[in-house]
Amino acid sequence: MKKFVSIFLIFYIIFLSVSPVFAYEPKQVIRVAKFNSGNYFISEDDGTVKSYDKEYLDKISEYTGMQYEFVDCGTWQNAVKMLENHQIDLVGTMQTSDERLQNYDFCKYEYGVTYASLACLPDKDYTFQDYTSFSDASIGCTIDYVRKSELYNWMSEHNITGSLTFYDTEPQLVNALQNGEIDIMAASVHTILPEWNILDKYCFSPFYFTTWKGNSALTEMIDNAILKIKLYESEFEDSLIEYYFPYISVDPLTSEEKDYINNSNGIELFFDPEAAPITFVDKKSGNMKGVIIDNCELISHSTGLKIQYKSLVDRALIDDSKNQYAFISIVNNYTSEYTKESDNEKITKPIFEFPFYLYCNWGFDYNVNSSYTVAMTSGRPAIRDYLEHTNPNYNIIECNTIKECFDLLKEGKVDLVFSSLYTSNNILIKENRTDVNFIPTTETNIGIAIKFTGSDSEILKSIFNKEISTIKSEDQTQALLNYTTNMAPEASLSYFIQTNTGVFIFILFIIFLVLLFACIWLIRYYAISKQKAALSSINDELRKANAAKTDFLSRMSHDIRTPMNAIIGMTNLAKKSANVSEETLDYLEKINSSSNFLLGLINDILDMSKIESGSLNFNPSVYFYNDFLSNISAMFTPLCNNKNVTFIIERGLTENTALFVDKVRFNQIFFNILSNAIKYTPNGGEVKYEMKNILVNNKNLSADYIISDNGIGMSEEFQKEMFNPFAREHDDTNTTEGTGLGLAITKNILDLMGGNINVSSKEGKGTTVIIHLEIPLAAKEQIVTNKIADNLIGDLNGKKVLLVEDHPLNTEIAEKILENKGVTVVSAKNGLDGLNKFRSSDQYEFDAILMDIRMPVMDGLETTKKIRKLNRPDAKNIPIIAMSANAYQEDIEKSLSAGINEHLAKPINPELLYATLEKFIGKNK
Repeated sequence: MKKFVSIFLIFYIIFLSVSPVFAYEPKQVIRVAKFNSGNYFISEDDGTVKSYDKEYLDKISEYTGMQYEFVDCGTWQNAVKMLENHQIDLVGTMQTSDERLQNYDFCKYEYGVTYASLACLPDKDYTFQDYTSFSDASIGCTIDYVRKSELYNWMSEHNITGSLTFYDTEPQLVNALQNGEIDIMAASVHTILPEWNILDKYCFSPFYFTTWKGNSALTEMIDNAILKIKLYESEFEDSLIEYYFPYISVDPLTSEEKDYINNSNGIELFFDPEAAPITFVDKKSGNMKGVIIDNCELISHSTGLKIQYKSLVDRALIDDSKNQYAFISIVNNYTSEYTKESDNEKITKPIFEFPFYLYCNWGFDYNVNSSYTVAMTSGRPAIRDYLEHTNPNYNIIECNTIKECFDLLKEGKVDLVFSSLYTSNNILIKENRTDVNFIPTTETNIGIAIKFTGSDSEILKSIFNKEISTIKSEDQTQALLNYTTNMAPEASLSYFIQTNTGVFIFILFIIFLVLLFACIWLIRYYAISKQKAALSSINDELRKANAAKTDFLSRMSHDIRTPMNAIIGMTNLAKKSANVSEETLDYLEKINSSSNFLLGLINDILDMSKIESGSLNFNPSVYFYNDFLSNISAMFTPLCNNKNVTFIIERGLTENTALFVDKVRFNQIFFNILSNAIKYTPNGGEVKYEMKNILVNNKNLSADYIISDNGIGMSEEFQKEMFNPFAREHDDTNTTEGTGLGLAITKNILDLMGGNINVSSKEGKGTTVIIHLEIPLAAKEQIVTNKIADNLIGDLNGKKVLLVEDHPLNTEIAEKILENKGVTVVSAKNGLDGLNKFRSSDQYEFDAILMDIRMPVMDGLETTKKIRKLNRPDAKNIPIIAMSANAYQEDIEKSLSAGINEHLAKPINPELLYATLEKFIGKNK
């Protein structure tokens, strides 16, 4: 019959496509009625409408291009009047009657179904189809109720003697029910509120879209679309009815069923203990758990029926006389002798359906017509019957557990395993069995149902079937997620290290070598470019070369910093992982040390490039002299202790003077000089820092900073070129790390700050460096502002951050760093994804945004601009912090001009990231 109907629909659509019809202009906006009818129309906060009609009209629009808008008509009765007056064009949910067919143009094809029904408030002691319980109850309906005659017949048939009262509108009828004027309300079932109790359903009736008389062009256009929907998307209408009107196809529990539940001591259900995530025994509690158990619990909670879940170790233990029942597998579209019912054996509809596949070893050449040995778990006769029927050449072997099945497959004792996708994944991923794969073309959906036996089987089947039909799809999905999202080992860095330590070390070593060679090549390229530029006498060519060099260095810096962030971040996380051997920890320490050295090379090259291009900028801020001394002590005292070198600090200034200087560049001057002094001073030597010739006035501090050592010293020849880039003494045999850029960078920074440097050195005696600087002092208001900012710093625990990062490893590293401080992280894979997640979040849900700059789809700068333009208060002031491998000053300026509050260069320093976040969103803030 279905085949005949489908053929008819196909020919009818072809006929419509070639037949001339009065065309309705799709661009005309169709006015559709919205009226007060239970929860049929729901108005959202943004003004949109949610209803069965809206989703169906959206689908019709896909086929017709029709545009429509809802018009609030108040009541159903007013909607009908507005339709007659042509104030609206379309009314939905219209059921037919002789009078209505004369007054309106109906579509030929219905778009939904309903029942005439009777309902009461939940506090009434009435039961579904227990007519004696409400035989004298008062009933109300609207004066224009389309099923009024059927209501009279129903009352007569069931001896209902109570009064019948009519109301002008449905809102008046609902008020009468709620304030106790009537006991029962008669209306179409789709208008009944979900919390009311349905007492009976009768007179099945389709409903239609209807327009005013003479507007047949509109109904013809809608009919064509409905016909195509029924043919091409046959499940669309059923899914809408199931979502919006689940009670249409499901009857409430009868009084007999309620009495059974109230008088029952409960039932026992037996399930497979080794079929996770479908059913399994939880090792900690010893209780049965799983997707099916969760669904049965929904049924138990809804009905009050007590259910105990037992492990089905031996089916012979089942005693039918004690209301003990077992699950049974049902193969879709296949009837097995094991799934047939009898008078004392009843089977529910499937509670849940799972995809089953044939599994094989990687590289197995599967042929659908060949004979194979197939393993499956025992106790599933319906599944075995299905396999033997569809594949008579298969030799079926039954095992006690699915693990035994896959062990036989690994040993080559069977060719294939037939199992649920989720149960198989639970075993294969847990055991890291990457040598097994499923065959996609062998998918079979198998439902899990309950088989009841004995005298109570019929009523239990009825109860379960009713409740199974009411389980929401989202509840089923959540039940599945509860046991599948965490069944696999966490694909984290620590898991990879524990299972592949040697591979992890090897990969890091290879990456490090690649980056080291890239850095060496970068240095050589820089030197060659510098030589070529010196030989060029044409200013235009020189500017082009400098621009190309800057662009090249910027890109190379970004490309090197990105994997460097991964190496340094992964190494730091790996050091904190559990079960890391001392040998592996030593390897990681060496990788971390080498990575920081490589990062120093990159920073020195970039600084030198900025100096030569004149783009090295200074960002002065308040810097207390005591903080400076603390920094150099913390930095260099451990280094001196390791080399048995005495480190002496003579502070010079007696007061904690507040300088106004670029902290990074100021530190860089002394860190470079002190680093060289310690590096070239042997064991037992001495390094000294002191301050002389101090002159302080209201605005400036003038002083000589002296750093001396008794190390190996420098030759007179080398002292003539020591400030040249890449200059190193005894480079052919020197085993000390360094680029030869430190003194050159220091000299250039001092020149830009208006200072000078003098060096005196003798081989074998040591070196003395005198730095003269005149530094501005911080104003009082600057000191106050700095102290206020310091007081705002607080911890980050409980904060929530949106992380926008396209690189998976960088994302994982940042998440781990932030989670260590108690920060909740929501990740977005690109700028557009980040924009959408922020737009869909609640106001002030996020405390800050961490933004990568170079990303596909939408970069970080464009994403920041769009976030700042959003019409919500938190978009204007949420802190946005760039975390980018773009480290040039112009990159920082672009970030700030786009609306970013702070720019951090990769690789990310966790402590700097914490401090930056604390400054903006610390709890004291």
